[in-house]
Amino acid sequence: MELIIGRSIPYRPQWDNTLYPASTCNTTSMVHALEVSGISFSYPEGMQPEDYLTSILESKEAYSRLAKLYKWAVGKYPPRQVHAMLSWAVNEKLVGTPCTFFTTNATIQEMIINKVFLS
Repeated sequence: MELIIGRSIPYRPQWDNTLYPASTCNTTSMVHALEVSGISFSYPEGMQPEDYLTSILESKEAYSRLAKLYKWAVGKYPPRQVHAMLSWAVNEKLVGTPCTFFTTNATIQEMIINKVFLS
């Protein structure tokens, strides 16, 4: 399957992920969104980018950050299932520059007219 938006973008099913294929919809969707948006990122040769992003979110650094910033999630959710952690991993580790964010404070009007910006 291909999605055509002025160019060919491969469809990325999560079921072929080698890491947690039953619970990596967030990382798989994020990689696909980056590709569709034309945002470049690097990952190790021979590894799927969604597995690489998942490995970042399964690192000691990610669990330490989760424990420090999102205590409510500790013991309930791994970092790959916390949206703010996904944004951190993409911005700081995968892409290397702010390109995504997570907020719980945006109004529907702000989202529609794109007034919520990266800080």
